[in-house]
Amino acid sequence: LKDSLKLLDVLKLSLKDELVLKDSLKLLDVLKLSLSEELVLKDSLKLLDVLKLSLKDELVLKDSLKLLDVLKLSLSEELVLK
Repeated sequence: LKDSLKLLDVLKLSLKDELVLKDSLKLLDVLKLSLSEELVLKDSLKLLDVLKLSLKDELVLKDSLKLLDVLKLSLSEELVLK
């Protein structure tokens, strides 16, 4: 995360917790995060349990060694997994 970021909200998700990514109009996707992972949100996304994505937003999942390393949202929004 950039040094310029102000405040971060961390969602500690258990194995069974789910992050629901809703399309602003229709669809929704579900990400299941492993027990030890922490989801760090940019200040612009603070206090949000549900991320509302527009149709132009894309969620890119990068899978490395069977672990989720980086979640990147388009339009300069980023979710970083520690």
